Amino acid sequence: MNRTARLIASLLGCAGIVAGCSSAGSMPRSAPPSPAHHNTMSASAYRQFLRTLSHQEDGAHRGIDAALHAGSVIAMRKGLLGFAADQQHVSEELSSITPPADAAHANAALGRAFVMNAAAIRRVAAAIARARSPKAALAIVMSAEGPRRVGQEIDAALGLLRKLGYTSGE
Repeated sequence: MNRTARLIASLLGCAGIVAGCSSAGSMPRSAPPSPAHHNTMSASAYRQFLRTLSHQEDGAHRGIDAALHAGSVIAMRKGLLGFAADQQHVSEELSSITPPADAAHANAALGRAFVMNAAAIRRVAAAIARARSPKAALAIVMSAEGPRRVGQEIDAALGLLRKLGYTSGE
């Protein structure tokens, strides 16, 4: 990813989960385990859940990178809306599980941050609809404050999970 794409990704708050949960090796892209809401996950199962979400987000990040380099505003907007849907899905996955007790607060904060990120990205997608060129749309994305603020909340929640030993921070 080039420097501009990395900056844009960080503005959209999408780097947080990859940075906070990545692990060596590759895993197949599959849905993270969705245990019954009333069953508390073990620490190792929760770590695995976060790693699986991280690997899923890898694909979403590649998609947003491609969208931000698209040749049309419509393609950029479609990519942003797809990424917003992914962020909403991540939030739903996080809220569908019961993490270990010591991670409950951080997991809830991370889920809320992903919901807010999805909403912020949808607002950016709506704003770029008025852009007359991909360059103008990219300028709107780069100046968006909402995703930047939410990215800080994602980073804070991941920092808590890292302190608790659930993410590696790699």
